[in-house]
Amino acid sequence: MIKCLNCQNEYNPLKYNYCPFCALKPQSIQLFKETRVSFDEDAIQCLDFILKDNPENIAALLYKGEIHIKLREYISADEQFNTILKLDPYNIEALQNKGFLSILVHNYSGALNRFDLILDREPNNKVASKNKGVMLGQIKNFSEAIESFNKVIEIDPNDIQALINMGSMEASRGNFQEALDAFNKVIEIDSNLEIGYLNKAIALHDLERYEEALEEIEKFIEVNYIYPHAWLWKGKILEKLNETEKAEEAFQKARELSLLQDGGC
Repeated sequence: MIKCLNCQNEYNPLKYNYCPFCALKPQSIQLFKETRVSFDEDAIQCLDFILKDNPENIAALLYKGEIHIKLREYISADEQFNTILKLDPYNIEALQNKGFLSILVHNYSGALNRFDLILDREPNNKVASKNKGVMLGQIKNFSEAIESFNKVIEIDPNDIQALINMGSMEASRGNFQEALDAFNKVIEIDSNLEIGYLNKAIALHDLERYEEALEEIEKFIEVNYIYPHAWLWKGKILEKLNETEKAEEAFQKARELSLLQDGGC
């Protein structure tokens, strides 16, 4: 006898390939819950067993929709979320996924409607505010995107994702000092987060503070030596410092690393 990892009931694996209590393969549900990467088709088959007996199982519909998104099967994913919303028109997770799915297919008005519907019911929903901000940034509505990220930061001043996104949006508007302030805050919260140093270096470059920018890009490269984008920015900074030879070396390193990552030789 073994114990099902999903429902905790015991059953005989020699008699049943699936748990007879919940129709799930134990190895599939474990991998699915822990990674949601491997065995996607097997996981869908397991979920179909559940839905055959209970077509209104919202958790199964939600998981199945998320797998279809990962497999880029967007129509199938949309069908799962639509089924949930017929059962529960204000299901937050289904609305979040519908909004995310709308972004993937460039239906930005649809995404905005979903996120606004969530925020009407849950004004402090950080995920919806962040997704709305990302979507607004994609259509270059930077001012409203920043408002969305600021709302998240008001709720949680240490939300690193919101701070990074807000800094990027401020930079896109040409507000480089505001961008620098956001990235400094990220580093203050987590000094081990390397991306904070890269973003800070770019902001300092845009503020024409090139020596400081070089210091920050070196901090990033020290722990991310094989990241070509960082070497590209190092080259740009060195150019501004009239270090032409060193700049070309950095650009060459960026080209070499890009070729390696693209599978070239």
